[in-house]
Amino acid sequence: MDYNVPIYDPYVRRGDGYYHPGNDEATLLLHVQHSYRDLAILLNTLSRLEHERARRLITKYAILELFSLDANIRQLANMVIRGRTEFHVTPEQTSHVKALRDAYDRSWRQHESTLTAIRHKLAAHREPVHLLGVVELWDSVNTTIVTDVIRHVPPLHDFIKDLNIFKWTITEMTESGEVTGFIQPFDGTTLTIPMRQQRATGQVVGGTQRGPSRAF
Repeated sequence: MDYNVPIYDPYVRRGDGYYHPGNDEATLLLHVQHSYRDLAILLNTLSRLEHERARRLITKYAILELFSLDANIRQLANMVIRGRTEFHVTPEQTSHVKALRDAYDRSWRQHESTLTAIRHKLAAHREPVHLLGVVELWDSVNTTIVTDVIRHVPPLHDFIKDLNIFKWTITEMTESGEVTGFIQPFDGTTLTIPMRQQRATGQVVGGTQRGPSRAF
């Protein structure tokens, strides 16, 4: 589900007045988006490079970021498929997520051994392998294996993003105390922001106001 509210971004949008993830699903979604954005920057930089070694160096770092993306989008998709989301997902939606996840997974498995070897022996750290082994690994570093995997990410991400499973929260200090607002699914089509005010006595005062219905 898309929300027309400002979401906190530790890289480019900090400070008060922003919404933060209110459940694991929202946290994973943001990490997927951050990794994908960084991959886009790396690949855009790579497209402007002519020197072959420079291109392979940038590709190495793209592979590192790809592993972060894989871990988060895989966990998010599996939460939906295994029925572990906080809010309800229909069987039809679950089946569609599984189909998209499987398409992504087939591409990942096709390149996994090469990606893992590059990550472990050339990128995350350099192992003291035989120099002829380095030649083989270095020659396997190319953008094709990266782009072949990430082309399956947008369909999976975009479908999951529109599910009613994400919760966002914001906390503000007022003259009466700390107020926390939530944006979360209500009935599958309506969003609400229950407001909770914590007073010095520990009393919680509840209330509800209509929330936005479009996404960030």
